[in-house]
Parts: sequence; structure tokens; C-alpha cells
Amino acid sequence: SLLLNVFGKWTSGHKKNIDEATGGARVLGVHLEGPYFAPSKRGAHSLQHIVNPDENNGVHQVYGPSLESVAIVTMAPELPGASKVIEELTTKHGIVVSMGHTDATMQQGKEGMASGATLL
Repeated sequence: SLLLNVFGKWTSGHKKNIDEATGGARVLGVHLEGPYFAPSKRGAHSLQHIVNPDENNGVHQVYGPSLESVAIVTMAPELPGASKVIEELTTKHGIVVSMGHTDATMQQGKEGMASGATLL
């Protein structure tokens, strides 16, 4: 996962590159993994960068003010505050949410889907 203070700088600078026509392949959008992971399923991501999607680590605090270049966010749906963040990402920003790096139960996965997550 990217360091929290880097997300906003990185995502805000890539919209121009996405929109530029090159006559060939182009970037369709950024896929962000983290920092909303179950600590036990973080893989190679550093534990110090894993956070819950709460009032201190909300969408704009973590990803910055501009999400226009973001296409997909992978997160664990069972974390406290995850349903609210999934709903915000999908409805307000049109971002696809993938449930991953997760220890979710079936019920928690269903709640993630009910909040708007469409990938697993």
C-alpha cells in the first residue's frame, strides 16, 4: 500500500495522463489497493500502513481531494466504517469497489455487496 500522505499527491496528478489521446494504448484508471485491509490478510503490505475506514481515515483523508483518476479500490468489507466508504466510493465517485485482503464472513461479504461492492 502507498504511504497515506502519498495517495492524494499521486492520484491527483494522473487525470491528465488518462485523458490524453496517444493513438495507442491508454490508462483506463488507477486501481488502489489499501490501506483498508484486514491486518491478517495484508500480504506484503506493511502493517503500519493498514488502517480502518473511520472518521480519521476517510476517503478524502486517505486518497486526497481528487478521485477522478481512480477506477477501482480494493478493501476489506468487514472493517469498521467499510460500508459507508464503499457506498461513498461507488455512489458519489463512480468507483468500482473490490472486496479483497479480507477476513470477512459470508454475511460481511453480503453487506459489502449491499453497500455497492461488485468485485471479489
